[in-house]
Formats: sequence, C-alpha cells, structure tokens
Amino acid sequence: MDALCSLRGATKYFDIFEHFFKGKTPSHVSIQNWMLQYGLYELSLPVENRNDWVYILDHTIEFGTQKCLLILGITLEKLRHSGVALTHRDMRVLKMDIQNKSNAEKVENALDKLITVTGTPSQIISDHGADLKKGIENICAKYPGIRYTYDITHKCAILLKHYLKDDVRWKDFVQKYAHTKRKTVHTKFAFLAPPKPKDKARWLNLDLYVRWAEKIILFRENIYSKMGESQKDKTKFIAEFDILFDWIYDFKTDLHVWRNILCTLDIAKEEVKNRGLKHDTAELFKNKVRQLNIKSTKLNSISKDIYNFLEQQTDEIAKNEVYLGTSDIIESIFGKYKSFSAKTPIRDIGKTILTIPVFTGELSYEKLAEAFATVKMKNVTDWIKNNIGTSLFAKRVEAYRLPLKI
Repeated sequence: MDALCSLRGATKYFDIFEHFFKGKTPSHVSIQNWMLQYGLYELSLPVENRNDWVYILDHTIEFGTQKCLLILGITLEKLRHSGVALTHRDMRVLKMDIQNKSNAEKVENALDKLITVTGTPSQIISDHGADLKKGIENICAKYPGIRYTYDITHKCAILLKHYLKDDVRWKDFVQKYAHTKRKTVHTKFAFLAPPKPKDKARWLNLDLYVRWAEKIILFRENIYSKMGESQKDKTKFIAEFDILFDWIYDFKTDLHVWRNILCTLDIAKEEVKNRGLKHDTAELFKNKVRQLNIKSTKLNSISKDIYNFLEQQTDEIAKNEVYLGTSDIIESIFGKYKSFSAKTPIRDIGKTILTIPVFTGELSYEKLAEAFATVKMKNVTDWIKNNIGTSLFAKRVEAYRLPLKI
C-alpha cells in the first residue's frame, strides 16, 4: 500500500527476501484478498453519531457506465486539531455508493441515508459537479445549518476559464505552444520541448504553459554561459533556437499578466488550503494581494471575484472557528486508487474499489488481526455481488469463450 507496487511485485519482494521469513511467502492472490478483506472491514466499522462531521464527496469514473460516489469524513474536532493539514490516515470512508447512472436524486438519497447514521453534518464540501451540486443543495434545504463549501481549487479553475476562454492572445499562445512541441520533439532541441498539458482540468494548465515560456526566455538570456562550444557553433545554435522559440517574445507582456493571475490565485489557494476558512480569510487574501501592486483591470477584477467568493464562503464563521476549504484530499485518494486500478485487466469499477478504505484510518496489528478474524472472503464476494455485480473483465472472458469458426 505504501510503495504502490503491483500485487505480483509485492509477491516478488517477498521472494527476494524470503530468507528473512519463516514459512511460505504469500501469492499475489493472497495479498489482494487481504487488502479486500481489510477494506471491507474498514468500510463496515460503526460510525460515531455526532453533529460535527465534515463530508467530502466526489465521483470516480472508470470504463463502463458505473460511477462510485465516495464520501469521506472527518470531524471538525479532529480537523481543527490537525491544523487542516490532512493526510489520508486522517480520513474515514463514510460511504461508497456504486451507481450505474448518477444524478442529483441519487446523490441526495445517498446523503440522506448517511445522515441517519452519522447525524447531520456540520459541513459538506465538493467540486460543484452538476449532479453533486444539486443533490447537496437539496440536502442543505432539508437540513438547515449545514455549511456547503465550494472547493477552492475548482473555483480557481472556473475563474481561469472565465477569463481565458475568449482571450484571443491566450488561444494564439496555446496554438503556438502545441505547434512548437511537434516541431521540437524529434530535434536536438527536444530537451526544450513543451511538456504535455493535462487532459483534465485544462484551465489549470496555465501555470505549466507560463512556467515553460519563462524558462525558455531565461535559457535564451543565459545561453552563452551555458555553452562550451566555439563562437561559430554558438551562433549557429542560437539562430536555430530563435527559429523555433522566438515567437515567445511576442507574448512577454501577456506572460507577465498571466503570471500575476497565477500569483493571485495561488495566494487564495495557499491561504485556504494551509489555514482553512476563517472569519478573516477574505481580508487576509486582500492584504496579501495588495503587495503584488496590481495595476491591471483584469487582475483587479479577478482579485475582486476571489475576495467576494471568500466572503461568501466564510459568512457567519465565528472568530475562533475553522472550516475546511478544499477537497484536495479526496482527489489524492482517487489518485492512489487509480494507481491500483490501472494494473487491472480493464479499468472498471471492480473489486479494487475496496482498496480505498485501506488508505484511510490508522493501521495496526490489532486492527489487522480483528479484520481477518471477522471478515471472510465470502463477505467480500457477497459485497462485490450486491454492490458491483459482474465485472467487465468477467463479461469479456465469458464473451470470448465462444468458439471461433475457422
């Protein structure tokens, strides 16, 4: 779980060091079964009923039609004690709801059932996906007093989209960026080729684009000191370099504006992620942005939008209270889960979904012993059958069993 190696890789590690162990080393199937048993054990543990739970929820999507609605929980007491610097082990999986089709009604029903177990939560935080947003809003209307928080990372991405989607200069820059990548990747300038942007959350690629352009400009300014070739070779290298990268200088003013946008958003994210949402979060943000000495109309507009957002998010928070302002922890857990699901034959919502509860909570020999004593593989098989059904891989195996007529 810690090294993120494959199941067969874990078995191989045991084989390499088998002379340190007494008895047989486990097969990859045994290791997987242990993980699934412990995952179901963690998922089945009773949840304390109290009024200060914080729900963090999102969907994970793999191949096929199924989605998993994951609801993580942490109490405000634990959150404030940790200083909002959360780790996977701080969290508790409160619910995993496998759905063939997600909508607001299903999200609302899942939350409704969970509330009967945990009590009414103090806060719910998500990324404002359409079905999540509507379902959570319905729950908040039904249970007044719940603080519904919009994840700061996704809010910043939406702001970037708003300010850049119709920006002609930005579109021109991205087009030239992609063209330069194709031109350089198989040349001696491949080491300077633009990095591949992320397919998801593409508006968060702004930092990657800007940082690359800034580094290319810095490289060009220091090119003579970095090269040991003759003057003739340097001149030739620079001439070829400029053919590929000279277009970046046309965007120097834009790069300065974009960098300031990123700095403004980073101030907001750093404040919320490191210190949480407090009564004075918006004012702290405003004071730090003032130090940037922003003089651009667009930048002032973005700064005002963030300030208003933070004001709304911190409304009615008392002076000594702290709330969570980001759902990054659930994204991180999904990332760890996908490192396991990527090793499966087909990346569908299958039994590996039970590895998610293993990431959370504190591991101990006592808990492991209790888990394996109380949760048998039949319990795991029954849970998979009732919640997931037949996997895509099992359906493929069955379909491919049909004899070929040659």
